[in-house]
Amino acid sequence: MPGKRGNRTNGFRVWHNRRVNRVLERLDQSLFPEYLRRYVTFRVATLLVLIIAIGFSAIDILGGLEGVRWPPKSMRPPSILVLHAFILAVGFGLIYWTRGKSQYYRFRVLFYGMLFGGLVAEILDFVLLPQH
Repeated sequence: MPGKRGNRTNGFRVWHNRRVNRVLERLDQSLFPEYLRRYVTFRVATLLVLIIAIGFSAIDILGGLEGVRWPPKSMRPPSILVLHAFILAVGFGLIYWTRGKSQYYRFRVLFYGMLFGGLVAEILDFVLLPQH
């Protein structure tokens, strides 16, 4: 029947359930106000993650976090690294597989920012910045 099923351009038509659609629309409006929506892009998320990573790296190199006690790397099992890499692969796969759904764009950007931040932190922590 035409008109029953939602298409890609009619907002949050998910699972054809009005209650879920309303929850997603409210969540979208509360997380991303209208005046900020034009800044919610993959480029801005990437730039923000890189700026934060450079800042924390500079603080770590300069020794600014003396009072913070990080667990030594010898106490971190390699299985954590493997699990983290698996979660990152699944997450980036989900972002890639949902690329055609425009109604999820802002949520995909948010999820991408978290995943990319985790990837950058993993690279910095285990590869580029050995513990002093």
